[in-house]
Amino acid sequence: MQLGPNPNAEIEQSSIPEQGGGDVSANDGGTAVETHPSGFQGLLSRFSAENSLVPNMLMMAGMVILVFLVMRALRRTSQANKARANLMGTPSERIAEIHQRAEQSMGPSEKLMVDAESMARRLGAILDNKAARLELLIEEADMKLDQLNRAMNRTDAPMGRTQDDAADRPRPPMRTLDPSVLDRARLEQDQQERETRVAGRIAPEQRHREEPEPPEISISDQIQELALQGKSSKEIASELEQPIGQVELILNLCRRAENT
Repeated sequence: MQLGPNPNAEIEQSSIPEQGGGDVSANDGGTAVETHPSGFQGLLSRFSAENSLVPNMLMMAGMVILVFLVMRALRRTSQANKARANLMGTPSERIAEIHQRAEQSMGPSEKLMVDAESMARRLGAILDNKAARLELLIEEADMKLDQLNRAMNRTDAPMGRTQDDAADRPRPPMRTLDPSVLDRARLEQDQQERETRVAGRIAPEQRHREEPEPPEISISDQIQELALQGKSSKEIASELEQPIGQVELILNLCRRAENT
């Protein structure tokens, strides 16, 4: 047995604060232990407690990154749309491409049907155009025929009127002449014949001028005569120096008049 203080117990009590790493502090003869968090969480809490602007800065940085990503995505989509538009081309090219794809997907019988329909449409359009042109030409020909008939009626009307006027005029009454007057007339006639013989010897050209000229043949009569000879409209036009359209028009009029 040992009486008095134990030196080993004092040594153990003095070594306890050294093992706690300086976390134990003496106050009024007693001991109080203070614990602090250790590791990354403790450092973060200390840093946030010391700097209150860090959360705001982190929020702003996140917003900037988000805006950057959105703008980048929009730019990529716009570039992709432009590339698609360039690849697709104009509307006519798109339609042609669609037709080509449809033809590729069709069978041989379907292709033949589609080709036949397209040819029928084209032929119908061509025939419609030609029919419209023929109608216009027929209308123009009818107008020219009407004009020609009016002109011919105008030229024929004065001739008929002159003949009718001559027929309607009263004839002068017959007169009886004395034989002496007849003798004088015979003498005067003999004298005139002599004078005309002398004048014919002196001036034959003047006598030739006084002879009546033969009546002129109209162009329509000449065209009819040449057509009866078997000549074509082109030959008639070149011979008479007249346009082909006028020659054909006159021939058609003559044929219509013969048919009626």
